[in-house]
Amino acid sequence: MNRSKRLVSVIPFILSLIFVNSIARGTEPIRGADEVKDFLETYRAGAADGVAEDQYNLGASYRWGVGIPRNASLAAQWIRKAADQGYPLAERILGEMYEKGEGLPVSNVDALLWYKRAALTGDPLAQQAFNALKVKIQP
Repeated sequence: MNRSKRLVSVIPFILSLIFVNSIARGTEPIRGADEVKDFLETYRAGAADGVAEDQYNLGASYRWGVGIPRNASLAAQWIRKAADQGYPLAERILGEMYEKGEGLPVSNVDALLWYKRAALTGDPLAQQAFNALKVKIQP
């Protein structure tokens, strides 16, 4: 594999690390595999205790395969737990997962419901997604 193809293949992994870390810790970058393991342990403990942010972060880790194998079904389960508690980011992402069929059956009705819930908290991306999907499914 040439260098440019190797670089392209690791970019999604690097972006997913940055994504999950930015949700959990702000902008400080992850330094290594041990730190990823520590984050996952923290997320698992918090998620088991019902902490919505940790439930979302664990779900996002499963969704993107950060430190653990990708698992869309487990991602949807954990993100749904956070969304059920009113965690706005989880609500929007759950809408996206329903719209795309990621770990859940495709359902525009459910996608609209979750986008609307997130939009009502002031999430502009959820409002955009809600409006775009509504236009897409209405003739």
